[in-house]
Amino acid sequence: MRALAALGIFAEPQPRQFVNIPLGDLLRSDDPNSLRGYAVLVSSAMILRGWANLPHAVQTDEGALDDALGMEVYAYLQQNPADAAVFDAAMSSVSGQEAAALRDAYDFSRFGTLVDVGGGRGLVLASFLDAYRALQGVLFELPKVAEGARAPLDRYVKDGRCRIEAGDFCARIPPGADAYLLKRVLVVLDDDRSRQVLRNCRNAIASGGRLLVAEPDPSTLYGRLYDIFMLMAHGTRLRSESEMRELLEGSGFHLTSIIGTRSALRVFEGQPG
Repeated sequence: MRALAALGIFAEPQPRQFVNIPLGDLLRSDDPNSLRGYAVLVSSAMILRGWANLPHAVQTDEGALDDALGMEVYAYLQQNPADAAVFDAAMSSVSGQEAAALRDAYDFSRFGTLVDVGGGRGLVLASFLDAYRALQGVLFELPKVAEGARAPLDRYVKDGRCRIEAGDFCARIPPGADAYLLKRVLVVLDDDRSRQVLRNCRNAIASGGRLLVAEPDPSTLYGRLYDIFMLMAHGTRLRSESEMRELLEGSGFHLTSIIGTRSALRVFEGQPG
């Protein structure tokens, strides 16, 4: 507790007495901006197994976590519901803050249909559908993940404004939309698989549409630490502006702008080239 107080997480007004301050409130489960789920995940036994195996990632460029678990982490989560629940809670806690930051930084009202590719449980898409009443949405995820999206998206599905599609984004992506969002998707993929996903988006996107790639900014402290986390977890890393431009242009897109947000994310906007 003293160490956390020195880091500004708590205050110590008197010796051995600790109180919450705004940063520490993020660890409370009842705070609307709570990141408790994320904190639980990064300190979980599952993740610590990966950190203990970090030399494997440094020496091989392969994910230390996958190696420690004996399988790809997403396959592991499907077989271990307790760890999957911790992972889902972490992703949900981050998604709420990032959805608000994306809405503040970018005007999604110009779009008719948005496909959230690899959109997890649908919290970001639900936030956009709530904010933009004319927007139609498609959540595209793996079958088991897509099932978990039915609760946050159910009312939009019933209203006919949203549909949930299950599939593999490395194989195909729902066609015809004028906006495709990839939030924290490419960072977990190597260049070859990233190009495949981007080419699938290029084949699917409507004429004049926009591709939005949202990933942490590697120039920030969070980005530098997250970069190490990605090395450990997946054997991947965050890409620089020039690397992202090259990736997009090699997949049929032209990078039109880079938009910062009040979160750790920055958004690369591309259009069909």
